[in-house]
Amino acid sequence: MTGFKRVFFTVLLVLVVLSAAGAGGGYIWLHEYSVETVREIADKYSSIVKIDFKDAMINPFDESIYIDGVNLDFAMGSAISVGRVHISGIDREHRIPRYMHFKAEKVSIPVTFMNFGSSFSSLEKMGYRALGFDLGADYIYEDQNNRFILKKLELDGKDLASLNIALGLEHVKLDKPGISGFIGTRIYSGGIIFKDHSLAERVLDFLAQEESLSRKDYTSRLVERVEFLKLKARERGYSYAEDFYGTFQNVLKNPSDFSLKISPEDATPLLYIFMGRDLDEIIDLYRIQLDKGKDVAVAQQDN
Repeated sequence: MTGFKRVFFTVLLVLVVLSAAGAGGGYIWLHEYSVETVREIADKYSSIVKIDFKDAMINPFDESIYIDGVNLDFAMGSAISVGRVHISGIDREHRIPRYMHFKAEKVSIPVTFMNFGSSFSSLEKMGYRALGFDLGADYIYEDQNNRFILKKLELDGKDLASLNIALGLEHVKLDKPGISGFIGTRIYSGGIIFKDHSLAERVLDFLAQEESLSRKDYTSRLVERVEFLKLKARERGYSYAEDFYGTFQNVLKNPSDFSLKISPEDATPLLYIFMGRDLDEIIDLYRIQLDKGKDVAVAQQDN
């Protein structure tokens, strides 16, 4: 090997070693920065929930965040664990983020009294020791017109169900905690898509057992009760309620999948639900439609 070649390969080797060292050092710095940043974000909510995690990494190119081994201990005593959280977009300027897009994999909620109150014993009888699912959410809050758009809230549990929720609200005071923040809030659209994996079947079986009836007899009794509600709604002139009950009878017979759509003629106050109206009135007021095996439109930002 000539002198020139030896010098060339020596310089090349040094550059490779320095690059690898620089990359390794950069990764260590980025990792430490990521963990510290996530801890700072978690500390903002320490009065509500204690957040612990095993690891975190921020993508420096798009600022997306991966957090592994998350444990949430809420002030009220409930606890949740999450295998991995991926936040691909979040507002960091406000204590309550104005927008967020995230996915949570392997969410597990133990069936305990602290998590579910008195309902935990019923869940245990249905065969649940923990509720496990993946969760995804995408929302935005528009400060200029106080509009909150839940573009989608997706839940998928193999022993539960698949649930996709969308909602459009306006006049939302996001910075006001509690009920006061929802005074004046109006709903202009919404929808739910439900696909059962075993939850609905377990619930109906459990309720039938509680009544000491077979599943078939219990379902028949429910269908008869709903028939009475449907006829009553027809007599009162509530057409949306009548159609709702008619479809609900089919859902009870086969609860595998259904969808629900909320589309009031004009944006309607949420508080109307709590102002003495019965179910027939509420269904017609918000124009709630129930469909068997059909999808519903997600709430759109420009509605």
